[in-house]
Formats: sequence, C-alpha cells, structure tokens
Amino acid sequence: MLYRWKIGAAAGLLSCGLFLFSGDVTSDFLSPEKSAFLPSGSPVLADGADPLLDGETKFAILFSRLAGKDPRMPLSEKEREEIFAVLEKTPESVFLVMTLAVEFKKIPPGEKRALFTEKLGKTAENAPGAFYLVCVAADMFQELGKKEEAANLFRKSARFLLEKKNGARENLLKGEKREYALYLFRSLARLLTEKKEPEKVCSLLEETFEKGLFEEDLLLLQFLLLNRFRLLSSGEKGRENPLFFWQETREEKAQKAFEQAAERYGKAVEKRHREGKSILPGQHRVAFQVLSESGKYKEMPFSILLSEILSSKDASQLPLLLLSDLFAQKKEESNSARVWKKALSDPGFFPSPDAWSPFFVLAVKFLQSGNLAEAAAAQEKAYIALPHSRRSIFPLARVYALQRRFALAQKVLEELFPDPEALVLAADLHMLADEPERALVFYLRADAAAEKGRKTLPPSPGKNGAKTPRARTGEVLSQFSRRQFQIALCAEKLGRNDLLEKHLKKLLSEDPGNAPAMNFLGYSLALQGKDLDFAEQLIVLALAQEKENYAYLDSLAWVKFRKKEYKKAKEIILKALEKAEGPEAPDPVILDHAGDIFLALGEKVRAREYFERSLATYSPELDVEKVLEKLKKLPETAGKPGEGKKK
Repeated sequence: MLYRWKIGAAAGLLSCGLFLFSGDVTSDFLSPEKSAFLPSGSPVLADGADPLLDGETKFAILFSRLAGKDPRMPLSEKEREEIFAVLEKTPESVFLVMTLAVEFKKIPPGEKRALFTEKLGKTAENAPGAFYLVCVAADMFQELGKKEEAANLFRKSARFLLEKKNGARENLLKGEKREYALYLFRSLARLLTEKKEPEKVCSLLEETFEKGLFEEDLLLLQFLLLNRFRLLSSGEKGRENPLFFWQETREEKAQKAFEQAAERYGKAVEKRHREGKSILPGQHRVAFQVLSESGKYKEMPFSILLSEILSSKDASQLPLLLLSDLFAQKKEESNSARVWKKALSDPGFFPSPDAWSPFFVLAVKFLQSGNLAEAAAAQEKAYIALPHSRRSIFPLARVYALQRRFALAQKVLEELFPDPEALVLAADLHMLADEPERALVFYLRADAAAEKGRKTLPPSPGKNGAKTPRARTGEVLSQFSRRQFQIALCAEKLGRNDLLEKHLKKLLSEDPGNAPAMNFLGYSLALQGKDLDFAEQLIVLALAQEKENYAYLDSLAWVKFRKKEYKKAKEIILKALEKAEGPEAPDPVILDHAGDIFLALGEKVRAREYFERSLATYSPELDVEKVLEKLKKLPETAGKPGEGKKK
C-alpha cells in the first residue's frame, strides 16, 4: 500500500457484513457499521511517492502544499475548491479522496456538510470507475441519512463494472481496487436488502457471479441466500400463464432458485475449508438463520463450521446459540451441548459473572444427550452462580438423583427445609432408593408444612359473612393431591391401610374428581373386603372419566369378585385383559385376578392358564408364592395345548 491511515480499506471489507438479528429473517435486520472509508485521522504518506506525482502537475503542487499543513486545522473554502478541481482530473487519487473524507468529519452537521457531500457525489457520479471515490461519497450520503443517493452511486458504479468486457474489467480491478469494488457490491446488496427489494438483489448478485466476480465471497452469497428466501416466502403464486400447465409454477421456480443459492453457499464454505482458509463462523449468522427457518439446516456444512467454532478463541462473535439450537433440531443433542459449552467458555459471551441460567440450559442439553456427569458439572456451576435458591437447588438435586447419589441430593435440599416442595423431593429420593418408611416421614413433614403455610393465608369470605379456609386451586391443588397420593402409596407399601384411607379421603374431599385417587381407594377397600358398595361407587365414578382404563376395569372386577358376583367379574376382567393387550403383556396382577375369577367359576383349565401367564412377567406387586400355591392345587392341563381357551 502507498498510504496508511488510522482505519484501512481492508478493515472496511467487513463493515457491511456484520449482520444483527431481530428474530425474523424476513425483517429488516441488516445493520451497517460505520464505514471504514470515513476515517477520523488524516492520510499519511507511506513511502513519499504517488503514481500521480511527477513534480510538475497541479496535483504535485497541491500535494506539496497540503503536506505541510497542520492536519487538525480545517481547509479553507479556496483549498477545498482547489482539491475538487484537481480531483475531477485525477479521481483515482486515494490521497485526495482521503483528504476530503477527513475534511468531511471536521465540518459540523448542517447545510455546509450536505453541500460538501453533494459536490463529492457529483464528482463520483462522473467517475464510476473510481471505486474508492464512489465508496467514500456513498458513505458520506449514508452518514447524512441519504441512503437512496448512496444506493444510486453504488448502482451506477456496479453497472459500469459489469458492462465492461473481461479484459477491461480485470484492468479495473487491479491491486486494491478489487477490495474497493467488493465493498461497493456488499454495500449495494445491503442497501437493497434493507429496502426489501429481493428481486433486484438476486438479479445483481447472480449477474455478478456469472461474470466471475466475487462468486466465492461468503457475505455476498448470504445476501443472495437471504433474498432468495424472501422471494420463496412472499413471492407470487401460480403459473405465469395458467394455460401452460406444463410450465413450472412460480413457487417451484422460487424453490429451485433458493436451493441453488443454498448449494452455492455450501460449496463455497467447503472449498474455503479445503484450501485451509478460516471460515470466520461469526459471519454466518444470516445463513444459519435462513437455512434454519427454511428447514434446509441439514444442508449446512455443519461438520466444518463445528470444528471451526470449537477451535475458535473468541466465542463471543459466533452464532453459537443458534448453532446449538440447530444441532438440537437435528437430534444431535451431544453436539448441541458441546457448542453451548463452548459459548460458556468465553466470559464475553455471557457478560454477567453470576449468570446461572446458561449453565442450567447446558445441564438440560447434557441430560438430553444422556451425559449425566457433564449435566451435574454444569448444574453445579449454576448453583455456584446462584446459591441458596430454589431455581438452582431443585435441578441440582434432580441431577444427583438421576446419578443415584441420593445422600448428596438430600444434603443439597436440606438448605430449603422446611419448604414443602423440597421435603417432597427428598421423599421422592427415598422412594427411588426403595425406602418407603423414610419417604413417608418426609411426605408427612411436607404435608404438615404446607398446611401450616396455608393457615397463614387470609381466609375467604363464606356465606352470611362466615370465614372459610381459602380453597386450593391450580398448582396448589395439584401439589396437595400429589402429596396425599404419595403418602397413600407409602402407606400401602408399609401395610398402613388406616393412613392410606385417611389421606385418600382427604384428597377426595378437596379434589373430588380425581379418578386415580377414587380407583386407588376403591381397590384398597376391595383388597380388604370392606365397604364394597362404597368401593364400587368410587371405581364406577373413575371409569366414567376413563372408560377404557384397564386398571380401573380390573379394580371393578375385583370388587365384583369380593362380592361373589363371579359372572359379572368374569365379564369385566375379560374386558380389562382385552384393553391391556398391546406391545407388552397384560399386568401380572390382572392375570392373577383373572385366574382367581375363573377358579371361582370352576373353570380350572382357564384358571391355570392365567396363573401361569402371570408368572411370565415380573411385577413387584404380584405375590409369586401365593400364585405357586394355587397352581399346586390345580390339576395339570389335560388334552392339547391351549384346550379350554374357547370357554
């Protein structure tokens, strides 16, 4: 380079390529950075020479005078006019253009700055092949909010280049001019995209690529991809001529063009990777978003981008959250978690040092991929960032429970005791550890703590001004019902029928439509052979809600059996078995009940069949010794295998 200044042209090549999302890819989310062509410093001669400088020209005289001037001082009107006059003759002079760019910054906003910009714009309009001049003038217009004027300058210069023949075109793109021209095309594509003119963008870029210009530039390829997607999403429908039914519809054409753009982009990424060049994943946010929205995310060169991202030192500039979500869509939970973990490795990505939620999300992702150790490590970090809080303690305890580290899970939960939810979760841990006695203690503590908290609430006004306890609704009722049900389950395991009945009746007093509770209580009464009419009423009410529930049908059949209504019991148990047939064998307890019912009816062959089938599948609720005792008392099956099944 012949000159150096505070912000170089090479840096400018990125300025229009940094995309900012607002969510919807069809919305105006492309936000230009400040142009690198409008520096705040002044041009400095790098090697004391300029191709336009020969010691005798007006340029040489002007240059000599400006070189000795204090760069902090603004130019006089006469000096500006002199520069414009020389620039018209030498529009390729980077030094003069840079001098005017620095001067632009010194002029206060207002009419003088606008007139200055218009004058430079006229000069650029008359020299469309002076790409640096065009870029600076257009960027000045953008600084003034005149995007249309900027687009017109870029458009005229782009058209000038595209209409040249190959040899002449290559001459125009020698050296740094190629970089200026690339900036020009990127800027024009951005402005047209902001104006929501997708057809113009696609036409411009496809013509540019066809003529061998910038066809592997990943930012221009993303502009094409985005605008092809816009046309696909909101373009015209049907055929251009409805009578020509053999022609492609507009939608089919748009789909094909979009797929071609996606393929072109993917090939460019792969080629760059093969050549050992950096992919710069941070500049691919548009492609990620578009291909995700279009359902084409499977066509992304994921393996290439993933390796680039995981090896990048600066995660804060990468579309990691989006990439993680895309891996999740592909059901690649492990890669999704790895990318999210990469995001957390950079302190600049999540600026708040006490942010706990990103670690919580990471834990969930590792859980989905089945990596419990990584999930626990992530959840521990969430706890460190947010200690002594339900939001971090509950998830950590659950992860420990999945690892079967029950003691550690309970120790974490103890911070929240006597919180009813924490006590319930501790009880659940003991149930998982097959410790119903310890579980019952914690469930009862949780219930007492919840009732104590409820008494502190102001009562609701009842009839005639009487005060009544506030009714449970929504989540509170759900938690209440679950506590009572779990207490009943523990009581059943421990043979505490009195406690079971007490808490199921307590549950039904506030949640009378709870079908599982009605069935549980009814079946328990049937097993005890007590209050059979009441038990039948409960189960019938449960079946009114879930007519096809084979477990409820089995409960009703057992009530009928205990009432010695064997024929009715047989009819119901067969229906239960029919509903229970599926990918898995019927519940062994239902098969055992069927055996008892058929035995009571004297159908010993069928009874043996069901008893034997009940032993084929393990169930902790089946008393195997009792079934074997019943089989000993029955004769061996006579005749052909399966005889008696038609009865």
